[in-house]
Amino acid sequence: MSGWTDEIAVWVEELRQRRPVFHSEADFQHALAWTAHQSNPSLRVRLETRPAPGMRLDLLLSKPGLGEHLALELKYLTAAWAGVMDNERFALLSQGAQDIRAYDVVKDIQRVEQLVDQPQWSGCLAPEDDSG
Repeated sequence: MSGWTDEIAVWVEELRQRRPVFHSEADFQHALAWTAHQSNPSLRVRLETRPAPGMRLDLLLSKPGLGEHLALELKYLTAAWAGVMDNERFALLSQGAQDIRAYDVVKDIQRVEQLVDQPQWSGCLAPEDDSG
């Protein structure tokens, strides 16, 4: 995955420290995108892109000067939980055991595999599973 592996590890660890829980998958996507941007402002960070006809991608990170791209598909599967963390109220639904969510992960893998066949492309599926 070229030089992206260390960067992803840093971003995820930073999120674990700052944000132990997210409201939704979109909240998780935004937080990861913001963390990546803050760590390297020269990154081109795009949410919900369409990198090829008929294809949707959760997060696309690019290093314009190097021509490198990272395709990220994210999943945030949650267990039912309601509570307050850092004075912020959360109400999560139970999603982890739904068969359709597992199928969504398989579709994400196929999407990323299509993109990484191209030169200068890397990819990653980042399932964040809070379902217990």
